[in-house]
Amino acid sequence: MFSIKEKRKVTRTIIDIPISVKSESDPDKKWHVTTLDISISGLQLRSLQPIEVGSTISLEFPKEWQGLTLVANVVRQSGDCFGCQLLDVKPTEQEVLDHAIWQANINNLAEKYRGDPDQAFFGPGYRRPADDEMRRVRRRLEELENEVALLKQSTEYLEMHSR
Repeated sequence: MFSIKEKRKVTRTIIDIPISVKSESDPDKKWHVTTLDISISGLQLRSLQPIEVGSTISLEFPKEWQGLTLVANVVRQSGDCFGCQLLDVKPTEQEVLDHAIWQANINNLAEKYRGDPDQAFFGPGYRRPADDEMRRVRRRLEELENEVALLKQSTEYLEMHSR
């Protein structure tokens, strides 16, 4: 298993919702994008419309998010994905954002559980059956490697003393 060192200070939640974007430089221009993930300090979105890195944009969330509108700075681009840092989030906006992220986390966990209850929640105290099998195989491999090493040593010893 490999891991990528996370540079973010806060955890992002995977969330796939359509939002509207307006450019601060051209407020009459509005287009639709899809969020990929979100946190209390930023989000990643996918846009078929190019967005200039360094630009400030206005993000209009759906009505389920209580009509939340946030301002963000586009800080990076990778293909059609854009990383945005939220700017000047007011306490009331933060409350809506926190609740929406919490709800998205609950929905993601419920979806994982519906998909495969045995694989949904794992970690300390609960291991997946595949993890147990891998542990068993690794333990057996180590035993066999030790046996091979012992046989090699025994063979060398017998060769030395049989002359």
